[in-house]
Amino acid sequence: MTESAAAVPRLRWRRPLAFGALFLVAFTLVRAALLVGHPGSFHELSAGRIARGFLHGLRFDLSITLLLAGLPLWLMALPAGWAGRRAWQRSWGWVSWTALVGCLFLAIADLVYFPVVGRHVGAEFAATLASDRTALVGMGLEYPGPLAAFAIAAIGLHFAWRAMLDRLETPEPARQSWGAWGAWIALLPLCVIGIRGGLQDKPLNIVNAFEAGSVAEGLLTLNAPFSVFHSTRNTSSGEVPRHMPHDEAVRVVRERYAPDGVDWVSDHYPLEQRTAREGPGRTANVVVLVLESWDALLTDAIRERVGRAPLGATPEFDALARRGLLFTNFYASGQRSIEGIAALLASVPTLPGTPYLGRGVEQSRLSFLGQLARDNGYHSVFVRSARRGSFRLDAVAGLAGFDVYAGAEDILAEPSHTSVPSGYWGAWDFDSLRYFHQRLLEAPGRFVGFFFGSSTHQPYPLPGDAWQMFPPDDERSRFLNTVNYVDWSLGRFLELADEAGYSDETLFIVLADQTSAYVEAESMPGRHWIPALVVGPGIRAGAVDDRLASQMDVLPTIVDYLGWGSTHASFGESLLADRRPDATLKHGDLMLRLGPGAWIAHDLARRLDGEGTEADQAALEWSLLAETQLFAWMLSTNRVYSGD
Repeated sequence: MTESAAAVPRLRWRRPLAFGALFLVAFTLVRAALLVGHPGSFHELSAGRIARGFLHGLRFDLSITLLLAGLPLWLMALPAGWAGRRAWQRSWGWVSWTALVGCLFLAIADLVYFPVVGRHVGAEFAATLASDRTALVGMGLEYPGPLAAFAIAAIGLHFAWRAMLDRLETPEPARQSWGAWGAWIALLPLCVIGIRGGLQDKPLNIVNAFEAGSVAEGLLTLNAPFSVFHSTRNTSSGEVPRHMPHDEAVRVVRERYAPDGVDWVSDHYPLEQRTAREGPGRTANVVVLVLESWDALLTDAIRERVGRAPLGATPEFDALARRGLLFTNFYASGQRSIEGIAALLASVPTLPGTPYLGRGVEQSRLSFLGQLARDNGYHSVFVRSARRGSFRLDAVAGLAGFDVYAGAEDILAEPSHTSVPSGYWGAWDFDSLRYFHQRLLEAPGRFVGFFFGSSTHQPYPLPGDAWQMFPPDDERSRFLNTVNYVDWSLGRFLELADEAGYSDETLFIVLADQTSAYVEAESMPGRHWIPALVVGPGIRAGAVDDRLASQMDVLPTIVDYLGWGSTHASFGESLLADRRPDATLKHGDLMLRLGPGAWIAHDLARRLDGEGTEADQAALEWSLLAETQLFAWMLSTNRVYSGD
């Protein structure tokens, strides 16, 4: 077929646009098949939510299409004379065809996989492909119908692709205009924007599919290739070694998390439970205050307990400790804020090789604090002083069921502040706490509040000289000054609560998200040691608990304290009940297990370090392996929480 040179630019663009459109059509058809083939997973969605799922899904479809096939399609549109030759066009055309066939294979496999676990395939696919191709082939052969459908579709696409390449064959043009070159160059940044999903701060990721707060709508929005790519990208591997029979892992973990009064709901969801013991069942509020990067030894209340000289940086926290229950052996579940937030909001660990919150773990149903609050008639508020989208917590908060979520963009600065906070880290903590207080006052009834600060983050700015109690000659001193400022902010917030009259009927839980860069304790466990404090009605003033505990104990504490009757799934225990004192922590790519007088470090294949007797370390190792194996299984099979 011959074409005029004037028609070449138009045809040169037509080909990649037509091929790209086929990707989007294929994803939409698969989404429709998912909706029709598995109606039980989407029965809760109205027609409007279904339509929104399809429309929002196009954003994810375009992102993965451009990521996998954007470069070859862009090169097909190259406005150089020689780029219209048959070899160039066919080479890149078949590369894009290969990407589409790969997406189609994943999509059809996902249609089979979806009803098994109630979510899209993720990092486990890449892990199996890398470690056990024979098993993957074997699983494929167990589904001859879908395999035949894929083969027929791939063959059909092959002939259709070849026909399109032949029909749109382009002769060699004499010369392209500067306008054609400018349009072609401009297409590259547009492709990058499409891959990122827009111009927002954070690139599009799995968690953004769940921004509406509906798991079903989020699953309809996602597509399998996007899920596999981003789940795999966010994990080092997709599997945790199997160390014992599944039933043994369940037995060990249930025995560990079985304080008096726990009623296991179902063997199908091994850790879903209902608190059966008679708790206080108070009609009270709960406020969780998470302080950024506070080590246990920043507080004089804990320094005094271990014989350290006072620092004087936390007078408000120390005074508050005399009003409540101080935990002197409390640990952050990880070394990153998002690992601590996962433990606090859902009482789940983050394991090496599995997705973390905001990066794929939310595809499995979890019992989030906000949703539990809503189920029990509580209004929930989540405010953070950093920017709304950092750690993707804007999307996480919606999925977690919080009625209100706000970040730095929503918070006005106190006029008396003499400097402005870092634009990257957001608002000052006092301004944020004051805003948090105002939102709590607007609650229509009982409330659960969750606050996450940021003013103790690098580069350690201060809103004024009033909090500069240490000469700012080095970075540690500047950090301590910000600790003093945040401590002052904590005191002023509690004064606001007192003045408003809700402090006497509110349980306050004050703790840190992680330790700082200046932690005094040098051991592995010591790098997770944070302060924790519980103050409120029914809590004995001036009490101290020296037993081991961790952030994963906070959610079951709230459930226990308020006597909520709904079920939840938890890898922790109530801090107010008789507990087994131990803790499981993520330390980089290692896991730590702490017990009374002993601890171990483990890479989930072998024990690497530890202290204590061999018998104690062996017992900790067995319980750690049981717990990590069970949680990995629960994630991969979507058996964390039923949501009933």
